[in-house]
Amino acid sequence: MALEMQTIPEVPVYLRKSQRPSLWDGQRQWVVYVQCPHCGDRHNHGGGPVSEPPDLGLRGSHCLYPEGDADYVLVPGPEGMEKPKALGKLALRKLQKEADLSFSKRGALHG
Repeated sequence: MALEMQTIPEVPVYLRKSQRPSLWDGQRQWVVYVQCPHCGDRHNHGGGPVSEPPDLGLRGSHCLYPEGDADYVLVPGPEGMEKPKALGKLALRKLQKEADLSFSKRGALHG
């Protein structure tokens, strides 16, 4: 069986500082927003304490992507980048129908 090499896309991030300190260490954290290259929706990730540079790099998308969970690499976004937009419920339902997947009321993914 041949091993296929897949290119992992680099995605620019929009950063902001959390409004409140985290419960586990009492520090404000970086909140990282990306426009997912797989499903098109906005995803959020933690980026570590604001006392340090943001923790970017490889992340799992955990999105409604027809082929399953996919990865991307978080990279610094350009100066003045706008916050990515969320698709909204109707667009997600359309994507869900195309992917032939369903969600429970708690949001868990079922195939």
